[in-house]
Amino acid sequence: MYKNFNFVEVMKQLSHKIMSFAMGRYFLSRNVGDANGVFMVIFKKIKGEWKIVADMSCG
Repeated sequence: MYKNFNFVEVMKQLSHKIMSFAMGRYFLSRNVGDANGVFMVIFKKIKGEWKIVADMSCG
């Protein structure tokens, strides 16, 4: 079972850190064929704001 979560709430909890990441799985239902895989997003706090500095996915 997978749980949805709010990225804003997660980032608020991590606001004291300099870097953080999120990992998960994705599932896409498409007319041309379904797709699924994993993803990771790396965040870095730059001048007080969270920015995505790297991301990857594979399926």
